[in-house]
Amino acid sequence: EYPLRLSGSDPIVVDPASLVRPGAEDFLAGVGPSRIAARFHNSVARMVAEVAGEAARSRDVRVIGLTGGCFQNKLLTEKTASLLHQAGFEVLLHGTVPPNDGGIALGQAAAALARRTSRKRDA
Repeated sequence: EYPLRLSGSDPIVVDPASLVRPGAEDFLAGVGPSRIAARFHNSVARMVAEVAGEAARSRDVRVIGLTGGCFQNKLLTEKTASLLHQAGFEVLLHGTVPPNDGGIALGQAAAALARRTSRKRDA
């Protein structure tokens, strides 16, 4: 993986150049795309695990949910979840509902239904 540069504590700030620059340097040095991609994925997984883990620890939280479009990427999801498990966290992953916009749309529909049901009860 590529080395990460993190700073601060609340919020934790990630220097994106620490992920992109080494990949570009590897490319210019003739490193193959599969190796660059593996290093990048490993780095992003480590970054998410470190930032989420630190945020959770500072708030005495032991459960972390991985959601959002980037967690449609199976490799990134598995690597991040593994690092978080190794750090002692319970990790929640999507099962039936997708982690991207489809999940947001379902949540919006559920919220609208709940609001409509609540209004009918109040009427």
